[in-house]
Amino acid sequence: MKYRIIPVFVLITLIGFSINLHAASKNVALIAQEPTVERAYDVFVSSNYLYVADYTGLLIMDVTDPSNPIQYPYYPLFGSIVAVEVENERAYLCTTLGGMWIVDVTEPNTPTVIGQYLDSDSFYRDVCIKEPLAYLANDNYGLVIVDVSVPETPTLVSTLDTPGAALG
Repeated sequence: MKYRIIPVFVLITLIGFSINLHAASKNVALIAQEPTVERAYDVFVSSNYLYVADYTGLLIMDVTDPSNPIQYPYYPLFGSIVAVEVENERAYLCTTLGGMWIVDVTEPNTPTVIGQYLDSDSFYRDVCIKEPLAYLANDNYGLVIVDVSVPETPTLVSTLDTPGAALG
């Protein structure tokens, strides 16, 4: 099973994130809080792992026990990382400095960059994956669709201009 629904909400702040357990219909209790390296812009949960787009890199945590998250070593990346999505043990991270990183997260202790889509004159704000395609929100071009079937060499499929900037 790829995704498992767990009763956890993650709140992003500028200095870290908090894990809150939804207890009853309107009761929320703080059960854990972890600092991040920079700023937590986005999070994605897959299986028992929490992936954090932490501005200058990727932060991975094991949240099997939400009250005691286990943080793996921080993985720094170039650019301002603002979005993350994980599919098939690959993390796709958007940067406002013109691109998308593709990181193999099979081993959370040692994530490895396996590919990158570059577009130096654009700000990418969000990513949605439906392999073999990545759908990117882009300030300049609106929607950008990238083929990630060969993650080492992602290629542009098409763009769709949207009114105003596409932010996510």
